[in-house]
Amino acid sequence: MSSIHGNENFQGNVEYSTIAKLYTGHKAHIIMQLLLYCALQSVNVSSIIISEQTIDSLLIRLCKKTCAVSFTEGFLCATKINPNGSPFESYILGSFGYIIAASVVIPLSVLSLVQNIKFQLVSAATLFFIMGAWIYIFASDKLDQSIPAIGSKHLFLREEIAVLLDYCTQFAHFIPFFL
Repeated sequence: MSSIHGNENFQGNVEYSTIAKLYTGHKAHIIMQLLLYCALQSVNVSSIIISEQTIDSLLIRLCKKTCAVSFTEGFLCATKINPNGSPFESYILGSFGYIIAASVVIPLSVLSLVQNIKFQLVSAATLFFIMGAWIYIFASDKLDQSIPAIGSKHLFLREEIAVLLDYCTQFAHFIPFFL
């Protein structure tokens, strides 16, 4: 990046796709762009699904219920989290968790990374705080107990911390953009 004219001290706004266009041919650049867009979209889709499931889990924990619209079963509600991590057993079109996540993220999506830097900083600070709290709680409990990787039998009853940690990590892939 520093070898590009005008960006010797990284003062310019040069992206990796610009570098690829300069150093590869047109056909390789198009292929690379398509692969990059596919990779970014797969991360976006998985992050949306995980965020939706995390908020639905938090709704079950706090309100004892969450509801969704299913492709196969129509409108349905759940009162517990299944072992697969989702409150619902069928394919979901949208849920209360999705509506909440969308109401937070959609207003931020119209802003540039520079304009929503405060939200990113708060998300990063929250992530580091919750990670520290989780590590402290984990280390302060007896470490000789077996801990299931998946399921409802948790080492501690502080599921809110695990839910918030899971939600904050969805914003962790934004951290490199402003560092």
